[in-house]
Amino acid sequence: MTKDNVQIEDSLPIEQEIDDSPQIDDYRGYLAGATKTNHFIGASPVFEKNFKSKKDIVINRGGTRAGKTYNIMIMLANWLLTGIIRENQYIESGVASVVRKTLPELRESALQDFLEILSILQVLETEVSFNKTHLKFTYNHKQGKRVVEFH
Repeated sequence: MTKDNVQIEDSLPIEQEIDDSPQIDDYRGYLAGATKTNHFIGASPVFEKNFKSKKDIVINRGGTRAGKTYNIMIMLANWLLTGIIRENQYIESGVASVVRKTLPELRESALQDFLEILSILQVLETEVSFNKTHLKFTYNHKQGKRVVEFH
């Protein structure tokens, strides 16, 4: 791995309320292909920078409440529902793991954010199944399945 494959993004605190956030359709249908809702998802420039990055690895730096976790969870929800992980990058099937130091930290941050995003998109338990015991979200499609799991 060389420095050419790594991008570092500094996150700025998000000052906007969720009602001022871009609509799903504002991201040119990346999430709209998976849902017909007009709900607000709360994505920030952190999402856009990560989604458009051409690097193999993106390091997100920033303080507390800078939106790093939430926007990465939006990217994972997008992949789970559409197979699109980044601009011009499609991954048909697979497993994505979200890991934190302790399970309580994971439940209070990333898992809670992911559940909120899927609820806003109105796909939880309709298009996406959730195994609460194993903290695993599954989307089955014709060519296989995509899974996001939390450890």
